[in-house]
Amino acid sequence: MSEPTIIQAQDAYFTTTVPSGALSEADRLDGLSELSIPLTADTVDKNYMGSAEAGWKTSATTMRSFTGTITGHRLKDNAAQNRLETHFLSGLDGYLTVITDAEATAGGQGTRYRVKVTSFETGGAMTDVEPLKVSLTGQGAPVKV
Repeated sequence: MSEPTIIQAQDAYFTTTVPSGALSEADRLDGLSELSIPLTADTVDKNYMGSAEAGWKTSATTMRSFTGTITGHRLKDNAAQNRLETHFLSGLDGYLTVITDAEATAGGQGTRYRVKVTSFETGGAMTDVEPLKVSLTGQGAPVKV
């Protein structure tokens, strides 16, 4: 049995539009400690009384979606973090690009997600580093980059 592959983000970027060409250092999200993007799917029952499944339930996938959580330290001079806050306040969609293998060929470097920022939380103990917690909701299908 093979060992599971641990995938860790090397970099994450947040942009206002779909990036064309190389990602800019100004779009890089610094100060992150965790980035989680679970994918989910809704299902509906698809068998009825008297079906061939002899009373066992089966289902069909309908709509798929994703959410995301970003946590870390708030860096006031990080343009990408400031852009997350601006997108929360304006309600505009943005693009989160997560790079897992920068050396791979196009289509294997990572994933770009169109997202809406649904929460932007900062603040904490007065003697501590200012924490950052951001929630995202997907706006369409992820795209391999």
